[in-house]
Formats: sequence, C-alpha cells, structure tokens
Amino acid sequence: RVAGTRIESERDDIRPEIERLVSDPKMAGRVTLLGHVDQGVLPALMQDVDAVVLPSYREGVPRSIIEAMAAGRPVIATDVRGCRELVTDGSNGWLVPARDVDELAGALRSASETSTEQLATLGAAGRAVAWTTYRESAVFDRLVAAYSELGLLGRPDVILGGDSHGSR
Repeated sequence: RVAGTRIESERDDIRPEIERLVSDPKMAGRVTLLGHVDQGVLPALMQDVDAVVLPSYREGVPRSIIEAMAAGRPVIATDVRGCRELVTDGSNGWLVPARDVDELAGALRSASETSTEQLATLGAAGRAVAWTTYRESAVFDRLVAAYSELGLLGRPDVILGGDSHGSR
C-alpha cells in the first residue's frame, strides 16, 4: 500500500511514475495507491502493516516515520537527514542509501524474512524512541527548557513566535 499524495510545496511529483509502474501486469493486485490518508484512518492502517517504508531522498523530520514508530512498526528509510535521526539501522528498522533500488529491495526482502517476534522487537525499540523523544509533550518540554535557559520565559517584553510588539 502506498499512502500519501504530493503536497503543493513539493518540487517533485512522482505519482505519474508510480502509477506507470503499478500498471505493469506483473504488479496487478500487489500494490494499492491509497492517496491521502486521514488521521482517523491512520492508526488502523498502521496496525495492518508489518513495516513502514519511506524511500525519500530528502526530508526534514518525517512525521510518517514518527507515526510508524509510535505505532510500534519498524521502518525502512533512506539514509538522509531527518530519517537517519529517527531510524537506527538494525535497532528500529533499516536504513538504505538514497536512490539505491537494489539496497531498498534488499531491505524489503530482509523485512519480509524477519520473524514476527523480531519485527515486534524492532517496533518496540522505535516506539520507545518516539515516546521519549518525539511525543509532543516531550518536544514542548524541551522547547520550554530551552527558552528558560535563554532567560526568555516570564518576560512580558518577549512574545514567543512574534516581536515584542505582539505582531506576527
């Protein structure tokens, strides 16, 4: 299953290429293009997969990986900024070089040959990372601590996210 769509700010639209590849008769019934997945559907979708794959060649901090990890699913991702900060190869998933189809196929093969118990172990390691580091309250706690360390909390002349006159 391929989830997601191109966002307006994205430079590359790979959907036509994916649709072309999926239309190959050898792929019939093997790939489903889901398009945009609503947040309410995501938990059920995550519970129905063994692993989540993000073969990107550029990322920020991908929320899809954090969501997969929070759901206890191991991740196959490319070794690019953002992904490599989340996925530790062999610990909570697999990292492969960007744009290396053979390595990606190898990681997919490895995941498919991994026992249910080992997938659960990888998923649990990812969940621990998501819970301790990327849970919204943990992120906010770090942000508040940073502002506090800088002496910016409690000052009436400092409005976080804007200038001292309150404009944004």
